[in-house]
Amino acid sequence: MKKNLIRICVATLVLCTTVAFPTFATALPDTTSLSTLRASEYISRSSIKVSREGNGEFAITFSIYGTGRMTRIGAKSIVISEKVGSRWNEVISYDQYDSGMSRTNATSYANTIYFNGDIGTEYCFKITVFAQDFSGSDTESETFTLIAV
Repeated sequence: MKKNLIRICVATLVLCTTVAFPTFATALPDTTSLSTLRASEYISRSSIKVSREGNGEFAITFSIYGTGRMTRIGAKSIVISEKVGSRWNEVISYDQYDSGMSRTNATSYANTIYFNGDIGTEYCFKITVFAQDFSGSDTESETFTLIAV
């Protein structure tokens, strides 16, 4: 009885391992390459963050890494709106050509843009980063809603 139980356990273990590995192997793509593991053809990785600094000040921090040398890379736009009643009113916006937003002929770019709001007011931050070369471009966006403290 004890030998039969051991044989059944061993047979089950052998069966499970021989069936599990081929199933795992077929789940992987046949043509895995670095380009399929990237965020896009142009963006290797990016980070966008908004933090409250106190006294109504916000720090908008972004970084973006291209897949190679880009003709222009950085933040494409930052739009800041404040909530008034039930509506959002745009307070200020920046585009890629404003100071500190992007640079040319680079593989990456990172910066922090500061915004001074009114304490107790709710703000919406829409930030879009981008990477562009001669063949095209791509963007990634984030939206944050925070109350100034």
